[in-house]
Amino acid sequence: MRHSAPKKELLPNPVIYFQRLEKLCAERGYLLDKSVRTGDGLHPLYKIILNPSSRRTYCFAAGIHGNEISGPWAILNFLLGYKARPGDPRIILLPVLNPHGFLSNKRLNQNRINLNRRFFRRPLLAARRQIAKLFRGEAIDFFLSLHEDDEKKGYYLYRYGAHEHIFQQIIDWLKARSSVCLSARIYADRAAGGIVHHPRSDGSLEEWVYRRGKAAQSACLEVPDAQLFNHRTRLVSKMLSFMVSQSADLLR
Repeated sequence: MRHSAPKKELLPNPVIYFQRLEKLCAERGYLLDKSVRTGDGLHPLYKIILNPSSRRTYCFAAGIHGNEISGPWAILNFLLGYKARPGDPRIILLPVLNPHGFLSNKRLNQNRINLNRRFFRRPLLAARRQIAKLFRGEAIDFFLSLHEDDEKKGYYLYRYGAHEHIFQQIIDWLKARSSVCLSARIYADRAAGGIVHHPRSDGSLEEWVYRRGKAAQSACLEVPDAQLFNHRTRLVSKMLSFMVSQSADLLR
């Protein structure tokens, strides 16, 4: 939901981000697939897979709006601290789905397209078609897309799926550590306790993966960028770790 550039903070260099990501994957032997590229072919769309033989699958995605930067950095922080445990799910990480926007700190891609809309339009625009390729052959138990909101002061979720337990657990975890948006209406949608339970259709990626059967449960987490960058990045990273550590309970 974020539209403006982030506040004046000392933010890390996005070029360094990709260097650190590739170095980390190489050092730890993580599966890093760069075969899918953006619609113009200029940038790879990173797909990292952890615990490839595990039964359940979680997918965390970020950076489809290039100026919503806490999601990509939270995923990198998660990777830096991750140590696999028995029972952990297979984890798919799609850290930057709009590399051009991320590198230029812009919401849209190089063609001024909002990539998080019109995923149900046929034929799919090339930029969205390349993102859709990342989900071929995947059966995801839970998908989470990380976004930022520059108006609301608390975290909140858009929910797609019938498994209310997992969404409530995420919000409860956040509520114990930060502020959650408790408004009865969040923009055009009704909300309760920080969750939009029946979002209006907007053709977003998180809606598409659910309605096309790519993910059994799907959500969009809106992170308040009123919080300092380092704070919200660390918090979201810890939330991802919590979700992975509790995956068996969350998906019961």
